[in-house]
Amino acid sequence: SEYTQSFGHTLSTECPPYETQYEYPHIFQQTQALADIAGSYRAFGLQVSDSAGERLDHITVELEFMGFLAYKHAYAMAHHGEEQVEICLDGLRRFMEEHLGRWAPTFTTRLARKAGKGFYKELAELTAWWVSKDAERLGVTPAKLRDPNPASFEPEEEEDGCFSCPMASSFGGSESK
Repeated sequence: SEYTQSFGHTLSTECPPYETQYEYPHIFQQTQALADIAGSYRAFGLQVSDSAGERLDHITVELEFMGFLAYKHAYAMAHHGEEQVEICLDGLRRFMEEHLGRWAPTFTTRLARKAGKGFYKELAELTAWWVSKDAERLGVTPAKLRDPNPASFEPEEEEDGCFSCPMASSFGGSESK
């Protein structure tokens, strides 16, 4: 019941657990951001399994990626040279600065507010603390979101209330104004 209260049965517009829902209002921007996230994963030899059941910008997937990089960094410190250590640190810093550190604070604040009390409020507060401490440890200050409001999937409407392509009149469609 706490999960349903916090996230609902469909994608929550109050606290969606997906990065691209926050700053990218258009599907093309979301696609570009997803490609960038996927590129980060591929750079370290990872990809999200088709059977994972979550998008690659889900909070848990991004946190797991950061955990993987932290493990890889520790392993490089013990078994490899400085070059491998720096590659891992650079990956951690970039992903925190460009992705997780930008949107997780907004997500966790909204989740804690929506949850009200209980497990998900505590989890949101712990995640917020962890992400802020990790960013501090890595020496990065992620930029604030340009538009921290979750993206809407509603089409933009024209003055007459009809969603159409501006070129529609060229192809026999409705007249553009």
